[in-house]
Amino acid sequence: MSHLVLYRKYRPRLFQEVVGQPHVVTVLQNALRARRVAHAYLFSGLRGTGKTTLARLFAKAVNCQLLSKQLHKEPLAVSAVEPCNHCAVCNDFNEGCAPDFIEMDAASTRGIDDIRELKDGVYIAPLKAEKKVYLIDEVHMLTKEAFNALLKTLEEPPDHALFLLATTEPEKVPATILSRVTHFVLRRVAPEVIQDRLEALAKHEKISLAPEAARVVVLLAEGSLRDAETMLGTLLDAFPEGVGESEARLVFGLPRAELTRNLRHALLARDRARAFAIVNDSLVEGADPRIMARMVVEDLRWAWKAQNFTNIAGLDIMQKLAHAYPSRAEAIAPELPLEVAIIELTEEKDSD
Repeated sequence: MSHLVLYRKYRPRLFQEVVGQPHVVTVLQNALRARRVAHAYLFSGLRGTGKTTLARLFAKAVNCQLLSKQLHKEPLAVSAVEPCNHCAVCNDFNEGCAPDFIEMDAASTRGIDDIRELKDGVYIAPLKAEKKVYLIDEVHMLTKEAFNALLKTLEEPPDHALFLLATTEPEKVPATILSRVTHFVLRRVAPEVIQDRLEALAKHEKISLAPEAARVVVLLAEGSLRDAETMLGTLLDAFPEGVGESEARLVFGLPRAELTRNLRHALLARDRARAFAIVNDSLVEGADPRIMARMVVEDLRWAWKAQNFTNIAGLDIMQKLAHAYPSRAEAIAPELPLEVAIIELTEEKDSD
């Protein structure tokens, strides 16, 4: 029997189930309620914040047969504007076999020929739904020629066509495209919202999840709900009897809180030898140095906010450690950027 990962198993089927993006949900529901759906939308934001989820949900709602009938009969409250999930079109969307929903990943289908194929098909009427919907994910990866071809289609689309674009890098989308779409910027999902979601999913799965373990996942997710749900699934699979903080730390390579605290103190004291010894101890225990750097930053950040003071040394440490790992790319030695940051921070003592 196949096993669905959590973010797919609990993917929202209703607008009310979407987490962390109320500003986008309300506007989309209002557009449906007023029957003023534009011909093209762009959803941008960090990975895992719900761009394609919202696009798919909107495509389903636009074509929901029962919702369309209800909107024709009487005005609905905004919160009541939801796909029925029972009509033939909704069932097709939920089962991933809607013939009038064409999804493209611009990371792999990014050339002029792919967009020309789209242009050829866009004028063919939908088979079952009211709108023929094209979802282009990571649209910023299209070639210049492909963007030019897409622009022609966006300028004069047939009435039955709806374009939904998604990207993590809207600055790479040409201005000519941006000027022809309704643009929604999705927010980084708040830590408390992610934590509530994780605890709710664990409850659905009937597995105990300690709040401390959920906070570990929230820290590592960095505002990405999908990443958080994926990590939670890993924990629940590994520990079906229940997940505590120690299990979360073990799976994801978090250093002991004592080591993180000691490294923070060593850096504030500019004690290079002590800092290197602590990093070495954490590596021996299997901790991830990238996560250790991030946890020191979080410790300093929360201490600074709670005590309401400006500590120049603490701010400098936060800045250097935050920039030590600018991406998820692997270094030759994963601990090297952290060690370089320690050297830079402790060198300043000589210039005082």
